[in-house]
Amino acid sequence: MSSKTILIMAILVTAAACDFINSSDEPDSDIFGAWYNIESTGHEGPSPELRITGWYISDESQTEGLSAGSVHPVGINGNSGQAALIDSRYTPSHELQIHEITSDKIIVEYIVHSNLASSMGMHKTDHPDAVSDLVLEIDTVAYKLTETQLILDGRYYKGTYNRTALGNKLSDPAGSEFTVSINGDVHENLRISETVPSAYISKFSENDFRIISRMGWNNIAIDIPGFHGPGTYILGKEQASVTPRGFDTLSPSFVTVSDSSGYVTIENIDPDNATVTGNFEFTAFMGDSNEDSELSISLKNGSFGLPLFD
Repeated sequence: MSSKTILIMAILVTAAACDFINSSDEPDSDIFGAWYNIESTGHEGPSPELRITGWYISDESQTEGLSAGSVHPVGINGNSGQAALIDSRYTPSHELQIHEITSDKIIVEYIVHSNLASSMGMHKTDHPDAVSDLVLEIDTVAYKLTETQLILDGRYYKGTYNRTALGNKLSDPAGSEFTVSINGDVHENLRISETVPSAYISKFSENDFRIISRMGWNNIAIDIPGFHGPGTYILGKEQASVTPRGFDTLSPSFVTVSDSSGYVTIENIDPDNATVTGNFEFTAFMGDSNEDSELSISLKNGSFGLPLFD
């Protein structure tokens, strides 16, 4: 599966819940329920190797709180390893609607940001409900069902999904804790995500560590070059960053710009359990705009307890 296919699949299956309209050719009732697929993350360096993607197609009798025919992304609860519904607010797609479903196909309508659409060869929509920066796409996805699998064959997303149920254990627990106040609002790493853990530390060498956390609307990375064990490290230029996520997946990052931008303290390294604890603070700026507070992000009272990958 190509990276482009994976990206589009993630957009489609992680969009907000919505309703579909049945045609006279009724869908196979076995399509309802939870489905998942395991694939490589494609990450370079020491990091989680696998990503679990999927979706939940419900009717009113199956899952409380989901309307008939709603579609929700399925991921993993990092603390339990169980299949769970992902919070669909934190997705690059604006909207997904299953317009029609029959016994062998699903017609989906979805909207993506024009920056992302351009990279995929899409065209800007003239749909009256679409705003200038959004693109409307319609895809017809053929599907087949076996006793345990759902096979999809669409223009941008295809593959084989396995039957599961919410609450089923799909991976070992990989708990991680990463909390920080960003411009006064407290944020934490995603508890349910396609990739678990959603926050971790990569050990590239004995002296080169990187902290990574997916925080809903923001991704955070902190580099610790010259690592030599527990202690406090001053963050220099471009050693920490905050990358906003949203409609425009090409949003620029906020980065540290000088040796006075902040610090990270490593409090403890547990080699037996491969975990690291610590705290941090820093201020990051967009580009070289370190004199413009409106183009800055302030991170305070950060703390973490994370698994170490090497």
